[in-house]
Formats: sequence, C-alpha cells, structure tokens
Amino acid sequence: MRDIKFRGKGLNSNKWEYGSLVNTTFRPYIIDGTTLSEHPINIDTVRQYTGLKDQNGNEIYEGDILNRKYVGFELSYVVVWDEDEAMFKGERKRTLVELPPVHFESASIIGNIYDNPELLDR
Repeated sequence: MRDIKFRGKGLNSNKWEYGSLVNTTFRPYIIDGTTLSEHPINIDTVRQYTGLKDQNGNEIYEGDILNRKYVGFELSYVVVWDEDEAMFKGERKRTLVELPPVHFESASIIGNIYDNPELLDR
C-alpha cells in the first residue's frame, strides 16, 4: 500500500512539516506521524508525496525540482500532477515533458519551487 503523505511550510516556523493533512475551516495543519503534533501550515505550499524516491533515497513531493543526467546533457524539471492522465509528471518551463514517474527514480532532488525558484530557469 502506498503512503499518502503531505508537506507544507509552517505558518510560524516557515520550515517544512511532513505528515497527514487536515484542512479545517479554521486553519489547515499537518499532523506529524511520529509525535502526533499539529503544525499550522500555509495551505498554498501544501504538496503531496508521489510515493517515489529519487536515486539518493529521498522522498519526492509535488513541487520538487529534479535533475536527471543523460548522455551529454542534464535536464531539470518540476514534479507536477497531470489531471488528464492522473499521474505525476515532469514539467519544464511550463511544458510537460514525457517523463513518467519511473524516470523520477533515476533523478536527484535539487530543490523545490518555494525554496529554490531560481532553479526553474535551468
């Protein structure tokens, strides 16, 4: 069974919180699966875990920027949810590239769209 997890930036700490998403009318928060602590988060930063890991064993979340080396060049792209195909894909400068999730596992996370927006220009 696949893990359904989320991450979001903490409202008070501005650090990433990981766990289960609870979105109430009062405030959204992440419940940490280890301590069961509630962490208020910025709902605009919430992203879902893809269920995959990169080549270094790091969990890949929607909004992560990945780098994949090919023979003679490198390609960086953002992990996005494709509604039409109901799957996570790689997006490069607002154009979907044909990189199904299986290719994510041969890439490395180099950042994310919130902490490293400058990497989007690569």
